[in-house]
Amino acid sequence: MTSAFVSGMETVFQRTAFAKWLRLRREPTDQAWARADIALSVSDAKTAHRIYRVLVRRRPTTSHDFLLVGLANYRLGNGTRAAELLAEGHSRYPLALSLAENCLRICVEQRRLGWMIKILDARAGRAAFEQLVGQSTDWNTQVDLVALHVEAGSPELADARIEEIIRTSDNVAALWRLSDILLALGRKDEAASIYKGLSRRVADGPEAALCCSLSFERLLAPQEAADRLEAEIVRYPDVPYLREHLLRISLDNRQFNRAARLVDGEANGPEAIEAALEALNARAGSAAFEQPVSQSTDWNAQVDLVALHLETGSPELADAKIEEIIWTCDNVIALWRLSDILLAFGRKDEAASIYEKLSKRVIDGPEAALYCSLSFERLLAPQEAADRLEAQLVRYPDVPYIREHLLRISFDNGLFDRIARFVDAEANDPEAIEVALEQFSERRQQLKIVEYYIDKEDISRVKRKLSQAPGDEPDPSGSLWNIADRLEGKGFAAEAREIYQSLMTRPRESMWDAYFAGASALRLSDIAACLTVLEEGLRKYPEAVELRHFYLQMCAHQLKYERYFSFMESLSIDSDHGGRSVAEFYIYAMQLDPLIAEAVILNYKDLQRICAVETFGGLVHKALEIIGRANLSSHKARLFIFFCRYLDLDESFAATLRQMVRCRTDDGVEVSDTLKKEERVIDMLFQLTPPMVPSAAGRAEAQMHQFIDACHSLALSPVELADPISDMSNNWTPWQYLFCLGAIDAYNSAVAALESIAFKTWPKLNQTARHISDERLRPVPGRRIRIGFMVHDSMPMMSGLLSGLEPTVFETVFIRPGRMGLSRAAQDWVLRTERVVEVSDTDVYSAIEAIAAEQFDIIVSGPSIAAVFFPMMARLAHLQMVLLEPNWTDGLTNADYYISWKPAEPVDFAEFYRSKVALLKHPPYYIERHSVDEIAESTKSELRQRLFGPGAAGRVYLCANTPPKIHPYMDDMFRRLLESDPEATLVFLRGEYPPSKTLRFRLHQKLGTLIDRVVFLPTLKQEDAHRLLLAVDCCLDSFPLCGMSSSFDAAMVGVPTVTLPSEMPFGKWTATIYEHIGVSGLTARDEDEYLQIALRLAKDPVWRNGLGAELRQKAGLFIESAASVGAFAEFIARSWERHRAGLPPADWIDGRWQARATSAASVQQGAAPIEDRKAAAPA
Repeated sequence: MTSAFVSGMETVFQRTAFAKWLRLRREPTDQAWARADIALSVSDAKTAHRIYRVLVRRRPTTSHDFLLVGLANYRLGNGTRAAELLAEGHSRYPLALSLAENCLRICVEQRRLGWMIKILDARAGRAAFEQLVGQSTDWNTQVDLVALHVEAGSPELADARIEEIIRTSDNVAALWRLSDILLALGRKDEAASIYKGLSRRVADGPEAALCCSLSFERLLAPQEAADRLEAEIVRYPDVPYLREHLLRISLDNRQFNRAARLVDGEANGPEAIEAALEALNARAGSAAFEQPVSQSTDWNAQVDLVALHLETGSPELADAKIEEIIWTCDNVIALWRLSDILLAFGRKDEAASIYEKLSKRVIDGPEAALYCSLSFERLLAPQEAADRLEAQLVRYPDVPYIREHLLRISFDNGLFDRIARFVDAEANDPEAIEVALEQFSERRQQLKIVEYYIDKEDISRVKRKLSQAPGDEPDPSGSLWNIADRLEGKGFAAEAREIYQSLMTRPRESMWDAYFAGASALRLSDIAACLTVLEEGLRKYPEAVELRHFYLQMCAHQLKYERYFSFMESLSIDSDHGGRSVAEFYIYAMQLDPLIAEAVILNYKDLQRICAVETFGGLVHKALEIIGRANLSSHKARLFIFFCRYLDLDESFAATLRQMVRCRTDDGVEVSDTLKKEERVIDMLFQLTPPMVPSAAGRAEAQMHQFIDACHSLALSPVELADPISDMSNNWTPWQYLFCLGAIDAYNSAVAALESIAFKTWPKLNQTARHISDERLRPVPGRRIRIGFMVHDSMPMMSGLLSGLEPTVFETVFIRPGRMGLSRAAQDWVLRTERVVEVSDTDVYSAIEAIAAEQFDIIVSGPSIAAVFFPMMARLAHLQMVLLEPNWTDGLTNADYYISWKPAEPVDFAEFYRSKVALLKHPPYYIERHSVDEIAESTKSELRQRLFGPGAAGRVYLCANTPPKIHPYMDDMFRRLLESDPEATLVFLRGEYPPSKTLRFRLHQKLGTLIDRVVFLPTLKQEDAHRLLLAVDCCLDSFPLCGMSSSFDAAMVGVPTVTLPSEMPFGKWTATIYEHIGVSGLTARDEDEYLQIALRLAKDPVWRNGLGAELRQKAGLFIESAASVGAFAEFIARSWERHRAGLPPADWIDGRWQARATSAASVQQGAAPIEDRKAAAPA
């Protein structure tokens, strides 16, 4: 190549380069920046840098120029110049957020905090910084920013940064600096969260080791701080500041032996420690201080020595060594062995200190990983142990014993979801868990898996596991009992019953087989079988303390004291009871088990009847004395008070017991919130639990007003409690007790008073669903009306009414409190409604939230039980109605309508009802057709012999109504009946029902020796109950409160029932049924005629059978009545139309809306006494 050619090429190149340079100089800034980005994207950094060098020479004239020229400097590595240009541009153009954002970012990197303060003083700069937050990962810079924000008076910007640093930073020094800043600001909680995080951290260097150790000191745990520092000194023996801080902490906390060891590793006696401390005080110990903390020690040999001292009875020699090992040993296996030795000798506290130490230890190998993790298990924290093992399994995936222990802990503690992750890390469905659990094939393990599936409410897998053969040995009775108990607790009653029945019938090869067979019989309400099973078990295992105690409890609760004495004497045991009287039995039983005092309370009326006055007084005094000494649980205390009032026990006994169990403190001592709440529960149970069965006539009005006054008095000093059912129990249903007292004209005032105290005690009852209060959620035209039916699912006579609600107009929902029952009615509810919504029957607030979420337009309820009544206190639908029951919610603010049958209600219904009523022409119920075949005379005789025993050939009079309806006003009629018919036997049902004891005591006082012809039968199976109706000679209706659903049933199967109507709610249903279907001769006008009809029914079988046939024939008028269905549907539709028109509820009578007229007489004089309403039959 010639020189001329080369010279020419250079000239061309120079011209071309100059041309490019010239074009670049003239090119707009943004275009040049774009070309540089393109060059970088194709890895042509040289061209990009040439463009940046041109750009940095330009003088910016716009905000965009300042941005690009500044960033060009930044890309060329000149961060300071870039920050200067961006700051200058921001000062000229303060609203240019991109300038502020990039300036802040570069200032952070360049630590130009002064410029940042200027920017943060400007509004636009703050906005830019808010965009910047979270971008920098230089944690020390981030801490500087926090300090800057605090100095600049911008705490809101600091807060977000603080939270981010604490949550994500892994820089120990930065976190420690931040904690100092937070302490200076008085933000101790956030600083503490940093120290907690650092205390759990694995140190990755001496500086981190220091900060992580000192975190314990900041958390007021100097012992742990010293332990950690001592462990870190082993790792970093040449770092002086670790020793200095350990020495300081040791001296500050008077750990002189530890301090001495730092000076002289051989110092282990009092003289040596003293000498070491003197050396320290004289500042002569620096050279010794620089020596290693300790020389090599065979810690396992030291542990062997401790075991030897303990085994040879020299604990004083072991003590010092134990303390030394615990404080100084870093050998995990040696420490674990020592803990096992300590546990074997009952030294649990010292073992626990080892576990505490190991749980905080830095893990340096798989063995340490195992034992440090298992320490949590020994500290009764299995969840934390499993968490720790799972984390260590990631670090040591090939170590089998970590996996084995993790599986064991997970299984033993029911952490089956965690086990499934061993099979598939992503698995969380039931199938994956089931596959994972297949490795646990032992029957004991299988039964534990069954309990897991019960908790998950996976009943299909429960059944599958239980159906598998148990192997060579049968399943333990206790395990099966626990499974049945769990099933029952979860609402799977049918499955639980199957297990109980199997436990009763299985061979009893051990004492526990007999025990759980008896317990199963008790759960199945078969008291006789329970006692028999326990006696059989005691004959085989007479020394079994558990069986003897169970048998004693059963005999005490069932008043079988003579049976107990006789049986135990037949076994020649328990001869030290001191006598055979009933009082001696209960005193003896309570001395063995104070909780048998519950049996004394439940049997109080019977014991009062059986014992002489003085003897009974001594028994009651002894019971109170034993209760006073017993450490009663809160649940038992509440139960005792409830039954005292519910069973109408003597006022003096109830008041004394209340004072005894009530949580009190000495005068002047402040009562805690917990005690105040417990006292309030006791007070409410005592004052607001009327008797379920009145003990005497003439007390109803006084008891009603006493209840109202108590509500108002308690409301003056309210105490907020948790939840009405959890506080008072499901048994507390005062509205039922109030109604059954009979003073029904004051009932709604009592319910209103109950609402006043309930709203103050449980404020969440007083709420309105959002779809009612929020106008935007009101139902729109054209949407179906959503109507919910809320009753216990065993309630009959309602679900059939749904067939009248047009599906295109109504959406029907069954609101079921609790799990589905086993009754036919329960099945019908599921079949006849579009949806079932299950709500809690134990958590009222949860139920209210669930119902409110459904956005109901109408709710029709049967609120007899607590799980329905309390939710109905809230406004959960636009219209809330009561059907089928008495008008339980009458008096509540949110009770709109009571649906009933006009001829069955009092003529002057306004005297009784505050809520509006819908009085229909036809009974508003759907009576299902069912029949009971007539039974032969031989069958009747057999049934009587079985139920009443030998000599049951006389005439049987049955009052099938529940005991609360059998009012004291009937007692005289019962006496006259038994006197009039010497062959009469008077029979009542539900004899095991606690209120039956009150009724039995009352009748004993009234009837005298005639009580010998009174029989209380236990609750019968449905088949026996129907047969009994057909087998008796006369059925008696109660008065002044009569039957209703039972009266429909009796008429349908052809059982004549004599009735005496009264002009009050629930006073004339039976008479109205007879009038409706056209059957005469069974409705009395007064008690004399009632007695005459009863005697004729019993003595004239021809007449009785004729009435029975007539009843069966005419019952078709109300069975599955289309007219009833239509009337109910019409009212529902009209009530909704009225509501949508903006009109308030009104009375619906005879198919039209009517204004309520108040009786002048009732206004001036009040409602008539109950005695004047009893005889109100039509002429």
